[in-house]
Amino acid sequence: MTELEKVTFLSEKVKELNKIASEIEEVFPEKSFKLDGILVGNIVEVLTAQAYGITLYRQSEKTHDGEVDGKKVQIKGTQGKDSIVIREEPEYLLVEYLDKETGTIQEIYNGPGALAWQYRSYVPSMNHYTIRINKLLEINQTIPDTERIPAVVSVQKYIKSVVVSNTKETENRQAKRKVGKTLIQGYVNRNNQENKGCLNKPGNHYNQMAYLQTLGEVI
Repeated sequence: MTELEKVTFLSEKVKELNKIASEIEEVFPEKSFKLDGILVGNIVEVLTAQAYGITLYRQSEKTHDGEVDGKKVQIKGTQGKDSIVIREEPEYLLVEYLDKETGTIQEIYNGPGALAWQYRSYVPSMNHYTIRINKLLEINQTIPDTERIPAVVSVQKYIKSVVVSNTKETENRQAKRKVGKTLIQGYVNRNNQENKGCLNKPGNHYNQMAYLQTLGEVI
């Protein structure tokens, strides 16, 4: 197989795995069968290695997963989380997003490990570091091509999508201001703070509204 054929083969298998996992979850909804953990990590490593011409090490090494043209590379994969976990400073770092629907990877960061390492945050409870995806996307735009690992097949750049629109967020905030729950008759202001019936009329300058003991809803 050529490098392109290998990438295409694995991408198709990832789509099949994702379809199988979804079908199993439909039968057993009480359990999660999402692609995760070591399986996803190995899939991303292989896809990345084929896409960038990297020779993977046969045994897991402490800091690097493979090398190309004498450059040692650590490969990190994500499925849309806010950050990646990293333990040591690598020589070069490749961070890729795995799109399970298409079975392909999308480049988040490609460059010197030292640059990304500057933006790490220590997590004492887990004894490791994390780097936020947003920061990696930001600094990835500043890296010249001469300091990147060149791809041997086309790799799409990752664009982080906005899940909830600003309009929807505003509507949600307004809805929260209009609803209050209580079992005590009295008034509630727009922050859902109860006055325990201390005021005898609604509509004062605190924008308080009457609520009923029986319904527990703002009226």
